[in-house]
Amino acid sequence: METALINLSQNAFKTIIIINGGAAVALLAFLGNIWAKDPSLEVVISIASAISLFSIGVLVGALGSGMVYVCNYLYAINKSSTATKFHILTAVLAIGAYVCFGLGAYSAHSSFLTGFIK
Repeated sequence: METALINLSQNAFKTIIIINGGAAVALLAFLGNIWAKDPSLEVVISIASAISLFSIGVLVGALGSGMVYVCNYLYAINKSSTATKFHILTAVLAIGAYVCFGLGAYSAHSSFLTGFIK
């Protein structure tokens, strides 16, 4: 059961890192493409904000991935009280990373509307 829980947690954080990282890379490629076409400053700032949110999501996901190991180590050495606190913190990090993705997607969507619908 513990191994399954560790694998589930690690897979959740891998997913978080992949979706946020992939979105950041896609927007960087898009930004590089429109840079030569003299985009408005508002569009560039909005896309940069989305990239920042996705990058923060990657960082939070990486921290959460490490916290999974800390949490399981604390359970293994019978520090249940401390492990429970780390477990809650790990869940908060996962939720925070998903929130970063949602906000980044919204920011990217807004920048596309701003830049292409005039």
